[in-house]
Amino acid sequence: EEKKQFYNDNINIAKVSTTYKWTDSVYSIYYEEEQYDQNGNTIYYVAYNPYNSKISETFYNENGNISEERYFDEYGYMSNRYCYEYDDRGNQISYAGYDSGNNLSFIYEYVYDDKNNMISSIEYNGLGEIVYKQEWTYSDDDKVLWNAYYLYDAGELTRCDAYQYAYDEQGNETLYLYITNDGIQNTYSYERINSYEYNNDKIQKITNTVTEKQYDEIINSYTNVRTNEYEGENLVSWRCEAEDGTITDEMYSTYENGLLITETYVDENMDYCSSDYTYDS
Repeated sequence: EEKKQFYNDNINIAKVSTTYKWTDSVYSIYYEEEQYDQNGNTIYYVAYNPYNSKISETFYNENGNISEERYFDEYGYMSNRYCYEYDDRGNQISYAGYDSGNNLSFIYEYVYDDKNNMISSIEYNGLGEIVYKQEWTYSDDDKVLWNAYYLYDAGELTRCDAYQYAYDEQGNETLYLYITNDGIQNTYSYERINSYEYNNDKIQKITNTVTEKQYDEIINSYTNVRTNEYEGENLVSWRCEAEDGTITDEMYSTYENGLLITETYVDENMDYCSSDYTYDS
């Protein structure tokens, strides 16, 4: 490997080129070059194979975001080109792909709210027809409340899937509702209970119990309850129960100084396997 640096004013690097001596594939990088502006931001990148044919090149805008990428075949002819556009806040608002004949293959368009959360994503084909759409809505603290997917069919957009979420006052997710195209709902609800142990009026241990319930509209009953227990950030146990209260499987873990030491998994037949972990110094 041989690397060279070129300066535009004896201080700032204007260009860095690297030559690799060990590769001979037409798709392997033999020589690459990166160019910079006066502030040291990358403005251009190009890579060549050992036969001096371009593999790829990338252009950047004044904010350092990629504005265009080009890829080439083994003969140096462009095979694909991708273009990116951004708004004044730096959010990507479009992504377009072109084939070797420079014909538009697809384009994605993105819309954001005033807090830079993406609220819409639309995919178009090369003819400018809508193929796919995704939408989001958010809470005041930017958590996703609704996420829906649409497909373009028979001249109109048809919703295929949707997801609904809810949260408690601490921001913990308390509901995950999945709605299929035919209206069937699969729901996950969460209940969190925090318990505290003190020593000399100082918190010694926090146990966080999370109970997850899965509800399927088809059979109209809870199908699974999962309970997780934490000590601080460490998951020390979890268990899954069927609707009749039978434990289907469970896991227990131990930690030392925040490091996982043992894990024991037990299935519904009481068969188990254990793992031990050791660490270097």
